[in-house]
Amino acid sequence: LCTLLCVLCVGTSVTFSVSLAETSFSPVSPSDYYGRKQLETMSNSSSLLYAYDQMAEGIENHASEITVNNLFHSVTKDEWLVVLYTYLYDYPQHFWMDSSYRYKYKNGSNGEMIIVQILPNYVFSESELATAKEAFQTEANKILSTLSPSMSEYELELSIHNQLCDRVIYQDAEHAHSAYGGLVTNIAVCEGYGKAFQYLLNQVGIESTLATGVGQPAGSTTPENHAWNFVKINGNYYFTDVTWDDQDEPYYAYFNITTAMLNEDHALANYPYSFPECTALTDNYFTINNAFASSFNLEQVVSLLQYNLKAQIYVTGSASSFSSTLLTNTGAITNQLNLVESSNISISTLGRDKLIKVNGHRRGDVNADNILDQKDVSLLNDYLNNPSAITDKTCLKAADYNADGIIDSNDSKKLANYITGIPEEPTSSVPAPSSAPEVSSQPSTSSVPVSSVPVSSVPVSSVPVSSVPVSSVPVSSVPAVSSLPETSSSPVIPSEVSSIPSETSSIPSTDEPIIIIQLGDVNKDEAINAKDALIVLKISVNKYNPTEDEKTAANVNKDDSINAKDALEILKKSVGKPACF
Repeated sequence: LCTLLCVLCVGTSVTFSVSLAETSFSPVSPSDYYGRKQLETMSNSSSLLYAYDQMAEGIENHASEITVNNLFHSVTKDEWLVVLYTYLYDYPQHFWMDSSYRYKYKNGSNGEMIIVQILPNYVFSESELATAKEAFQTEANKILSTLSPSMSEYELELSIHNQLCDRVIYQDAEHAHSAYGGLVTNIAVCEGYGKAFQYLLNQVGIESTLATGVGQPAGSTTPENHAWNFVKINGNYYFTDVTWDDQDEPYYAYFNITTAMLNEDHALANYPYSFPECTALTDNYFTINNAFASSFNLEQVVSLLQYNLKAQIYVTGSASSFSSTLLTNTGAITNQLNLVESSNISISTLGRDKLIKVNGHRRGDVNADNILDQKDVSLLNDYLNNPSAITDKTCLKAADYNADGIIDSNDSKKLANYITGIPEEPTSSVPAPSSAPEVSSQPSTSSVPVSSVPVSSVPVSSVPVSSVPVSSVPVSSVPAVSSLPETSSSPVIPSEVSSIPSETSSIPSTDEPIIIIQLGDVNKDEAINAKDALIVLKISVNKYNPTEDEKTAANVNKDDSINAKDALEILKKSVGKPACF
C-alpha cells in the first residue's frame, strides 16, 4: 500500500525556480509549455505526460537513471519518441543534457517494446553543473535586466531578438546547439539561437517553442536542416527565425511572419503534434512600422528614412522593380531628407526585406549620430551659450536648421518642434515634419557608421540540427521532413545588392566653403569678446563701415538697430552672462 501511495503522489507537472533579474515578470509555467499541452490531447495522454514529467524532473536533477514506467503508466518505443521530441523542444534550459542516451525496455503483452528507464548522457558533470547554471543565468539576466514589464510583448520580443543578433556569432562549436552556446559562449548555430530565444521569451511570460525542419536560403539549391521558433504574441501565433535575421545588423524578414511567408523558403518537419496556421500580421515588424510595400513609394521610403537614415521595407511585389525605381528617385529622396552634404544610397536584401541606407548628414543632426532627437536640441542650445560646443564644419551647417545662414534660437525652437511633432509654418527651406517610425525597444544602431559600400546580406547557411537524441538501439531519430514547395527548388527571392550614387545636384559637396554667421562674432574670429563689442560701438557712431555679414552679426538683439545695447549683450556673453539670444 505504501508503494502504491508513493506512485500516486507523482505530480503531472514539475515547476523549476528561476532567478529573474526582473522579478515582476511571470515566466511561462512548464505546465503551459506548448508541446506538453499537445500531449494532453493525445491517446494514452496520462502515460505520455507521466513519462514527460519524469524526464523533465530527472534531467533537472542530473539523474543517471530516469524511470518512465510504473504500475499505471507505460509507453511504447514509438510513444516514447513522441515524448522525447516534445520534451527537447520544450526545455531549452536543460542545456546540460547530451544528444545521446540509452534506455531499458521490456516486452509488452502484445509483443511491443515498453520503455522502462532512460539513461541520459550529460555534457556537464554533476560537479560542473552548478558553475554552468550560474554562468547561464548570469548571461540571461544581462538581457532580462534591460527589459521592463511596462514593455509590450512585441517590444520584449523585438529587444530579445536584436540583443541575440548583436551577441551571437554563427559558428558550429562546443555547445553551439544549446541555449548555453547562445547565451554563455555566444557561439551558436540555428538550434542554439532558437533555444536561447525560446528560453528568454519564456522568462518574460511569452510562450515559445522550437520549430525544426529545413530551410533554403537565397542562392542555395539544396534545402538544409534548420531550426527556428514558434511564438505566441498577444494571443496570435507567428514564426520567427533569429538565425537568418542575424546578419551584419538585425534584419526582420523572418520576425513574426505567417505560415505562408515561412513556406517561401522554410518547411516544417512532420511533428508528432501540429502547429496552428499562422495568419496574423498584427505584430509583424513591417506592420508595426508601416513598411510593407507592393512597389516603390517615394513618400513611404522618405518617411521611414527620416528617423536615422535607414529603412527596412518588406517588398511583396517585384524586388528588382522596387530597386530600379528607387535608383531613379535617389535625387528626390535625398532632397526631401534635407541633407547638408553629398551622399549615396545602398540597398541590401534578405528574403523580401530591403535594407536601405543613406550615407549623408541631415540638417538638424548636430551631434552627427544620424538621429534627430533631444540630444541635438541640447547641443544646439549649448552652442548658443558656448561656441566651442560645436566645431565640426558639417555639424555647424546642420545646426542652421532653418537654413537662413544664422545659428540662433530660431533653429533650436524649430528643431525642438520637429522632434516633438509640433507642426511648423511652411518655409522654403525646411521640410514639413513627419513622424519617425517608433521602435522604442530597439537598441540604437546610430553609432554604426553607414557604409557607402553595399553589404551582402545573403542568409548564412544552417548546420544540420543535432538535438535529436541518438539511441543505443537503432531508431528513427528525426521526424520525417516534408519537402519544400516546388517553387523553392531555386532561390525564391534572389538576394540583390545595389549601390546607388546620389543624383541630386542641390546638395553642396563636402569641400564647399561653410558660411555661418554667428550673432556677436562680428570680426569672425570664432570668439565673442570685447573686440566685437568695440566694433559694434564704432558702427553705432558711424566710425566703422560694416559689411552685410558684419551688420547681421552685430545686431545681436535683432531690433534692426546697431547700438550700445548690442555691445552690452556681447560683453555679457564674453564673461559668461546669459545673452538675450
